[in-house]
Amino acid sequence: MKIVATVGGSNVLSRTIEAKHQGADLIELRVDSLLSSQEKALSLAEKIKKKSKLPLIITIRSKTEGGLTGYSESDRLDFFLKFLPVADFIDIELSARKINRKLISACHRQKKGVIVSWHDFRKTPASAVLYRKAVDAEKINADIVKLAVTPMVPEDVIRLLEFCRNWTGSPLAVISMGRLGAVSRISGGLFGSCLTYGYVKFPWAEGQMNVRQLKELLSDPDT
Repeated sequence: MKIVATVGGSNVLSRTIEAKHQGADLIELRVDSLLSSQEKALSLAEKIKKKSKLPLIITIRSKTEGGLTGYSESDRLDFFLKFLPVADFIDIELSARKINRKLISACHRQKKGVIVSWHDFRKTPASAVLYRKAVDAEKINADIVKLAVTPMVPEDVIRLLEFCRNWTGSPLAVISMGRLGAVSRISGGLFGSCLTYGYVKFPWAEGQMNVRQLKELLSDPDT
């Protein structure tokens, strides 16, 4: 399971370098958290790629799924397309039906990877719903399917991990959010989850761990 360090806001470049030193395998730039112009944001992404020498995920999260800036869908599409030359992956929501197919086609033409993500901030839905969302992401040619859900009881965490273990489709990343689901960020790899997300200075979601913590825990054979 690879460690993705999410960076955004201020001091992004220094936090990227710190994330690499802490053991991150990939960098996710949350473009929706940047207050700078598109040109400055793109320049920053180029510097991140050059300095870190790590694969770069570009995420411009929609406000309905936790994004920090309310771009219109057409603006988001244009913004994503400008970042493709520097991106290794983009992360686009399954729910972004107005733009995701066009964006994914553009990514694959340029040989960029696509993470199709789906979030439920209220609950962990039934396994049949998780399956349906994962299949829907595959249908639009996701390279990685990402499901992030909210547990109400410990059994929700177990059910998500069991779903991941039984999944036989495209590479899958699962996250059980919040404190209750924090264990999924460490143990997900044992069940087949391909990515886990960490922070450098501040968490982007409740239950998220520091990159250094993740690296230590995932490197410990007794964990």
